[in-house]
Amino acid sequence: MEQSLVWYPVQSNEERAYIVKNKWQLKKFNRIFGCEAFIYPALYVNFFGEFTPVDIKSISSYEKLGYKIIKL
Repeated sequence: MEQSLVWYPVQSNEERAYIVKNKWQLKKFNRIFGCEAFIYPALYVNFFGEFTPVDIKSISSYEKLGYKIIKL
């Protein structure tokens, strides 16, 4: 029997934001989180359980707020 590794989003106290720079990363983001996001390049920030796209240039601002920035 073959086993495969499956990654599921984990609930944690750490706030996360995801960098999406191209359409392939956007497809991966949508597949992982079950979203229908359509804007790229963008930084997708989790606000109250929903991902909101913000300007990708604001990465350092969100890092200062304590968000963990994740590249897809």
